[in-house]
Amino acid sequence: MLNKDDLDYANLEIIDGGTCSEIVSLIEDTYKLIIVDAIKGGKEPGTIYCLSIDDVVIDSPLGASSHEMNVTDSLKVLRLVGREPKNTVIVGIEPKNIDWSLELSPEVKGKLAELKRIVIEEVKRAN
Repeated sequence: MLNKDDLDYANLEIIDGGTCSEIVSLIEDTYKLIIVDAIKGGKEPGTIYCLSIDDVVIDSPLGASSHEMNVTDSLKVLRLVGREPKNTVIVGIEPKNIDWSLELSPEVKGKLAELKRIVIEEVKRAN
């Protein structure tokens, strides 16, 4: 969806957090973190959400195992040690369904250009 060619900033790094096992070391002390993901918010498929980290429950306890940490758990750990990103924005899209497929629903596909535009605007705000 988005790659470094879409943006021309020297300090920009794009990471696929879903495939990265050591996300904590990559995001600690970051100036701005933009998380892009599916969000089940209960609205129509294709609905786009723009949230701050304060909109997400982050004060709940950590998961039982460090092997099961997600991005939110990683942010909790970084907050505990005072190394969380200075500014975190979560841009998400309501999926039609979540299953074992790489195919996007027509509702989500139809909103990808808008989602990309929002992410690019967030990157520009950081510079």
